[in-house]
Amino acid sequence: MEAINEFYKDILNVLDLEVDSNGGIWLKAGKGRLPLTINGLPAVLPTADNIKNIIDTDGEKPVAKYFLFNPGHEDPIRKNTSLQKLREIIYRKLENKLTALIEALSILGLENSSNSIGMEEFIELVLRFKNKTIKKLFDDQVVNAIRDIYSVSKKSANPKLNLLHIFLNKGGKIGNERYNKIANIAFPIYETLINDFNVKKDTIEGIKLRNKDKGIILSAYEFIIKNPDDLTNGITIGSKNKVSPGLHTMLIILDTMIDKINNAVESIKEDLDEETINSLSMRKLNININELNDFLEGLKGDLEFIPNEKDIEALIKQGVGAVGISYREPVRNNLNQQQTVTQEQQQYDPLEAGLNSDMVNPGYAQPQQPVMMQQPIMTPPPTVHQQYDPLEAGLMRGF
Repeated sequence: MEAINEFYKDILNVLDLEVDSNGGIWLKAGKGRLPLTINGLPAVLPTADNIKNIIDTDGEKPVAKYFLFNPGHEDPIRKNTSLQKLREIIYRKLENKLTALIEALSILGLENSSNSIGMEEFIELVLRFKNKTIKKLFDDQVVNAIRDIYSVSKKSANPKLNLLHIFLNKGGKIGNERYNKIANIAFPIYETLINDFNVKKDTIEGIKLRNKDKGIILSAYEFIIKNPDDLTNGITIGSKNKVSPGLHTMLIILDTMIDKINNAVESIKEDLDEETINSLSMRKLNININELNDFLEGLKGDLEFIPNEKDIEALIKQGVGAVGISYREPVRNNLNQQQTVTQEQQQYDPLEAGLNSDMVNPGYAQPQQPVMMQQPIMTPPPTVHQQYDPLEAGLMRGF
């Protein structure tokens, strides 16, 4: 199972999350860090020790101590909560990087002292929207407008102002080709600004935006994304992977956007110091994206050894821990062999119990007190953070 955990660790590191020696996943928050939570539980990698100790049977009734981060598992009926959380993390990180890069382009334009090929290209794009000298075109208000848009987008307060949005859909067709999963990354703010350009009003959805502010932001998107069709229709990726098509599409979307961001930074690096270059750029995944499909297909055996949300629900309902599970055979086979399922349990349908929702706890019997991690898995975070989701609080800024 080492390969799958190293793979997950690499994905998280690319997104600036940390993984400790026991598989605990942490968000960077200022000079400190906070635990990543999924459904109110600290998230951990599915190592053998974490799987073995996931259920606490010492209390009045069994409860899950933490959430196994396993975006590679896919179920045709219910959503993969880990994959949905990963989608959110990717979205927040790309939103952050796009904002920082657009702001950097605007500040370089304001300084009007660039010699890079990239800035020449960017300024030519801007001049298409506003026929003024560079000195008059850029000012501090442009930067403030960008920050205001980011603030609204971060809270998802208005979909029209989202800097980007990532959709993950069930299988379907792209043209004449059928895929097991389809993902799309769209840029709603671009369409909003295009539609409102030259409209005689200084605000859009409560944000002060002059025509030249709109032109600069539109030009920045065109400079970074390049392909006009990608801006208007979004970037759509389909996967025929038979094991983890959803994760496959998410990582292709991520890799595509990393390339676009890094290429833009590379073209203006002559105007930036090394620290700024590093903060604007993103590290790529260790695995070659063209080899990802075969790699995921090869993880099928490892994924069979990791209990999914439904397996853990069954263990909790039956009042047993995961200690007795053999890791030499697939988890679900062992559950069938070791557990005696009563008629009442056979009739239990987690979907009917409302467990097919990302907004509710997936069947875990939650303790009345905040969940505390038990050593040696992770160091327990302060109680105030136990039911706190840093992503939802917008702590993925990082710049």
